[in-house]
Amino acid sequence: MSRVLPTVPAVAREALTVIAGALLAAAVMYQFPAVKAWVKKAWE
Repeated sequence: MSRVLPTVPAVAREALTVIAGALLAAAVMYQFPAVKAWVKKAWE
């Protein structure tokens, strides 16, 4: 069963990677309004 479930440190590492990526994306969108408009248009 231990081969199926990841360890706690592995899950924490992945969670931090996802959070950091989301924060980086938010920072880029905040700094560049053109990127924000492009993403908004892509989701319409």
